Amino acid sequence: MKKFIILLVFISFSVLGFAQVDNYPYATLVIGTVEYAVSEGTQQPQTYRPLEIEKTIPMYSIIRTGPDSYAEIQIARNKTIKVYSSTTISLSKFLTDSSVDLRTGKIRAIFKKVLQSDELKIRTDSGIAAVRGTDFGVIYFRGQGNISIMEVLVKEGSVELSTIDGKSVIIPAGFSSTINSYLGRIEIDEPKQISEEEFSKNFQEPAQVQQPTVEPKQQEQKLDEKVSPQQPTDKPSVPTPQEPREIKPQDTTPKFDLGWEVSSQNIGGTVWNKILLSPIFRVGKFGIGLYLVSYWDGKNNIYDTTKWYNSQEYDFGFNGDTFVITDFLDDLFKKILFLSYGAKDEQVFVRIGSIPDMTLGHGFVMDRYSNMLGFPAVRRIGFQFDLDFGYWGFESAIADLSRSRLFGGRIFVRPLYGTFVIGNLAVGVSGVIDLEPLGSAFEGNPSVFFIGGDFDFPIVNIIVFSLDLFADVSKAGIYINDISQTPYGVVLSSKGYNQGINLLSGEGISAGIKGSIISLIPYRIEYRRITGNFLPSYFDALYDVQKESRFLTLVLSNLPPFNGILGYSGFYVSNVLEATIQYEQLWPEYDVDVSINRLIGKFKVSKELVKMVSGIPSYAVITYQRNNIPSAQVFFDDILKDSTVILELAYSIDPNTDVSVSYKRFYISSQEYQDTVSIQLRSSIFGEIGL
Repeated sequence: MKKFIILLVFISFSVLGFAQVDNYPYATLVIGTVEYAVSEGTQQPQTYRPLEIEKTIPMYSIIRTGPDSYAEIQIARNKTIKVYSSTTISLSKFLTDSSVDLRTGKIRAIFKKVLQSDELKIRTDSGIAAVRGTDFGVIYFRGQGNISIMEVLVKEGSVELSTIDGKSVIIPAGFSSTINSYLGRIEIDEPKQISEEEFSKNFQEPAQVQQPTVEPKQQEQKLDEKVSPQQPTDKPSVPTPQEPREIKPQDTTPKFDLGWEVSSQNIGGTVWNKILLSPIFRVGKFGIGLYLVSYWDGKNNIYDTTKWYNSQEYDFGFNGDTFVITDFLDDLFKKILFLSYGAKDEQVFVRIGSIPDMTLGHGFVMDRYSNMLGFPAVRRIGFQFDLDFGYWGFESAIADLSRSRLFGGRIFVRPLYGTFVIGNLAVGVSGVIDLEPLGSAFEGNPSVFFIGGDFDFPIVNIIVFSLDLFADVSKAGIYINDISQTPYGVVLSSKGYNQGINLLSGEGISAGIKGSIISLIPYRIEYRRITGNFLPSYFDALYDVQKESRFLTLVLSNLPPFNGILGYSGFYVSNVLEATIQYEQLWPEYDVDVSINRLIGKFKVSKELVKMVSGIPSYAVITYQRNNIPSAQVFFDDILKDSTVILELAYSIDPNTDVSVSYKRFYISSQEYQDTVSIQLRSSIFGEIGL
């Protein structure tokens, strides 16, 4: 009996020990913004929480990574999943059939077979990759109109890749295969040999990933993505951070406003104190706004900038005994929220910094692109420079001066300038290019570009009525430097794309009228037609989080011709009231399950008008955008779904101080976002400065 009790105790402790060890799944490495939320069955996920190392992750969890983020998750003793940036996975089916759902992005699975029946599956909406011991990676992206690509690359072992309709191939080590889904068709490619370099480029090891713990600038980005009360929730039309109010050009009285914030933030288990100052100065057509933020902990002197969390933003190029001019300029420009002169459509217009609205020409290709989609978590130094000399002029737009990968321009002439009525007839050519449509790891390989021409003919321009005729034509293309090193190289080759310049089939054309009635009611009516591989308003407010899926839609869609209209109208009084709405709807010439539409709305009312009407010194701003709404019922069932939105309500507690409550949607990827609510205090402590 004694021996039996001893044996029972021994077995109990052994089982307990194993139970304590096998707390799967859990994270072994977390870099940047990695979060999880529990989703029981079909229920909506709960609030996302930061993923902590070695802490058990509940089953039925959804895990997502932000930009430049990475995680390694031990889902079983012999199964490791490496989750790369801007990726979302679900573990809801892991207990039932050993599968991980990849909803978007890129993962690498390392599986060491223990039992004969042991297996691991990676599922997407397009297919299943099933293995019994191997090292492989899966890349999955969805585009518009149910277009998707699932690519599997195998380093060791073999993988059986199957489509949802039963087709399958066996992929051996050193090979890759792809499932293409579009227009209701599903194709699976025969395995193609790949090099070790190609696999490594797609699935960099953690040592190659930029780690925020070493780069404070990058850490600040990760911090603000999660908790900054000023982050926008959408890219906007454009939802943007609090924008200083534009003043009338004839108003030359200098003005100074000061926005400020004092708060605490938790980063990696350390509580950092945060101070933000955002002074804004305007005089006439010139304006400048600064964005000065610092993080320090309570253990160090606040005046010791080397101990700040974002200390590298304040070294101004000095690294020990060396001075780097590019780092100096980058640090300097990141203190500038904006630097501007004039306004769009004036003779001279310049803006540097955070730009909520970049449009070239009539917006047929670049329409309200914003480099502030991730602000303030992601800081970009944009640049706009327009000149109009009468006979000729130009427009230019650069998304980020510190990394000029997305830029465009338009040149126009007025050959009959000075002639009565027809003197304002303008003819222009334009082009826009993105060198990184698939991310920074594949710069120039491929690139996507648009070229086009347009004309603009103002017929009437008087106080009570204005009328312009306009038209655009544009064509898309891609440039491939080395197709063997390009993601989805097999797919691109099978579609007939080659190294070098590839002009895509089809084009887009548009024609319409625009203007205003009694200078208060803007209007625009436009006919649009697209054929082949073309998407209108390609670079819009949502581009930065949808660029990969949008690229795949563009090059693989093979859509039928679409015809439709764009309408825009509302009510606008500068600095007093703005209530506008724009809707675009394109219909296919034959029935396919693809929707191309876009809804943009904006409402803004000034404090002066609200006070005059109601006696309450308050104001409100609402902006909203949503693309590709399946139906009116779907839209009204969930108005916020797949949208960008900002809502701000403010109340003046005294003539120079406002308290505002804002709701914003901030996108982490095309599929994942964060909804934030913040309370801010803004002061115009000097009001108007008489000089």
